[in-house]
Amino acid sequence: MWSHGTGWIETADSRSYQPQASVNSFGQDIHPSRTEMNVTTLASVLGENRFDVIYFDCCFMGCIEVMYELRKAAKEIVASATELPVEGMPYDVNIPAMFADNATAQQVAENTLDYYLNNKAASNRSCTIAVVKTDELEPLAEATRAIHRTGVLAPYTYDLNDGGVRLYRKTGTNSHTYDFGHYFNHLEVEDQSLLDDWNRKYKSAVTYYGSTPVSYGLDMSEFTGLGAYIVHSKSDLYICGFTNLAWYKDVVSVNPSLQDTKN
Repeated sequence: MWSHGTGWIETADSRSYQPQASVNSFGQDIHPSRTEMNVTTLASVLGENRFDVIYFDCCFMGCIEVMYELRKAAKEIVASATELPVEGMPYDVNIPAMFADNATAQQVAENTLDYYLNNKAASNRSCTIAVVKTDELEPLAEATRAIHRTGVLAPYTYDLNDGGVRLYRKTGTNSHTYDFGHYFNHLEVEDQSLLDDWNRKYKSAVTYYGSTPVSYGLDMSEFTGLGAYIVHSKSDLYICGFTNLAWYKDVVSVNPSLQDTKN
């Protein structure tokens, strides 16, 4: 899947208000006019159980919201949680690798990371990449639900100056994406067994990940593979179509801190 992307964020044209984030979602067909699609639409187009692997050669698609939306479309998904340089993956290496008898999703992901780590021709030494096993996303969703049911939310200080991983976009438009593993492991979860179970499920779902030491000026030393949107309060739900996503409906919505008190 090649083009531009900003993960789960819906286009401005599909909303009744102008979101703060980029108007790009997935794809950018400019003939005869600029046309894009939301990840919910992409999921319906791809269908179920049609592909062994989907590889996203575009920015920001490696987030839990996109992975969960597309969990039925392929057995594995390869994507980046951050921006990618203009040349994307090394096509001269990865196209043959995709059709090799021993082809694996991890191999093509490793090839991409190796290019940005070691090839002096790379326009920018910035890359993050991960492989997700989609049949492990339902168990991860259940483990995430269990934590959300406790009502815990990240404090606003998490993504400011209190040790939080910064936005996966240093300049320009807000990406609304942070490191999923780092974010969840910094929640104040009282029952450690819930977090231990979550980490096991996360590792089962994210079977491979890697990054350059720095990606577009961001320190990647604590990178865990996937990005995620952070909901601090109920007001954070109503941005860029977040409540249209299966991840919100199936997982985040169970958090009592985000529900009306009358309910």
